[in-house]
Amino acid sequence: MTNANKDVIDRIIIEIVNADASNTFYIDNLFAPTIPPNAPTPNRAFSPSPASIEWWWQDNSSGASQEDEFRVYSSTGGLLSTRTADTTFWIETGLKRNKEYARYIQAYNTAGSSNSATIIWRTKPGAFQAKSAQSEPTRTGANAFGFVGDAVWDWNVPVKSGSALTITAYIRYNSEYGGSATKPKLTLSGGGISPTSASATSSAENAWELLTINPGTPSQNAILTLKAEGFSTNPGAKFYIDDISISQ
Repeated sequence: MTNANKDVIDRIIIEIVNADASNTFYIDNLFAPTIPPNAPTPNRAFSPSPASIEWWWQDNSSGASQEDEFRVYSSTGGLLSTRTADTTFWIETGLKRNKEYARYIQAYNTAGSSNSATIIWRTKPGAFQAKSAQSEPTRTGANAFGFVGDAVWDWNVPVKSGSALTITAYIRYNSEYGGSATKPKLTLSGGGISPTSASATSSAENAWELLTINPGTPSQNAILTLKAEGFSTNPGAKFYIDDISISQ
């Protein structure tokens, strides 16, 4: 037998016939892998919603080490999903908002298995556009950027070196956030500056408060990160950011 296609042949049947008897022999797994698959390489994670994460990986096996399937595990070793050979992603659903999850991918065949490095990603915090038509607080426009009470959210801020940088934004939180909870804040960090934060005060409860961040003059061209953080886990807690202004 030549030029056999291992993808379409599952069993070879050999029948030997002589004058006295007929005997049939079956040969299975003729093309079973002889080498464990290579470990897949995690290459992307993405949270399309507060309840889901897409886990992506690179398939590094073929030929004698071809995987039979991929298995997605939690960081504690619990099997979460089994994916067919050559699949390179899985969408996990039913997750909690604003929570960090860790997963690793296993390539498996009958000769063995190999595990990827662990991937860590956080689900979206449940940010929303708060519309005045829904009786949510607004400032100058139709929308304020709103968050659940313990959210973490980032914006990219491109800056240039040699010019003083100032960022202002308005912040407020609702009564459900709770006066005893750590107040929401904005933090600017990245290359060429020292991390600088500004926190809301009690004046921001149900009223807009202006925050100002003065990190000085960046020492290099960079894309900085402006992070909004809330710290209340009270039911119904929300805070809002609006009118972010970047001056340089």
